[in-house]
Amino acid sequence: MLIRVLHLPNDDFDGCHELVQTQEGDLYSDHLRAIAHRHVLCAADQHCLRYWIARFSHEHLVEIYSPGGTVTQAKQEMTNFVNGVRSVEASGNGVADCEKRQWEELTKLARILIDSE
Repeated sequence: MLIRVLHLPNDDFDGCHELVQTQEGDLYSDHLRAIAHRHVLCAADQHCLRYWIARFSHEHLVEIYSPGGTVTQAKQEMTNFVNGVRSVEASGNGVADCEKRQWEELTKLARILIDSE
């Protein structure tokens, strides 16, 4: 699992996607697939992205996206991030904040996966 998540901080979203699609149905693989689709298809395919976000749920979603909230709120935060990125792409303002938020997301997920192995 850790190998899959390590593709993401290196901007190898295609490599991550190739690995996780072979383990469809695994909660963490489906989570990583949603992140890969968010990056690669953000503007092009919102329906596909929403499909992958809706498809999975695991105990760490709230911890990663909405501490103190619910799984529904955490999934909404995932979608909100995509909408925020689209605004940043249009305006050019806030790129560093988006990159920081994505790094924090990937770091939290990697730590969870390391601790679980």
